[in-house]
Amino acid sequence: MVFTSRPGRIKAVVPTDMPRPRDPFSPAAEALRRQLTGLLQDEVDRALAEQEAFAA
Repeated sequence: MVFTSRPGRIKAVVPTDMPRPRDPFSPAAEALRRQLTGLLQDEVDRALAEQEAFAA
């Protein structure tokens, strides 16, 4: 699950159906990493902007 920044709500449910043990360098793992990074980027940017606003 990927959560939003404040308030913490579910942004996406990302199923992982790769067999175990997982090869972290496989094409499937790399695609999953790219997908999760894309989902999280907006939330990280938003949280940093909030933090900077409070610091100012």
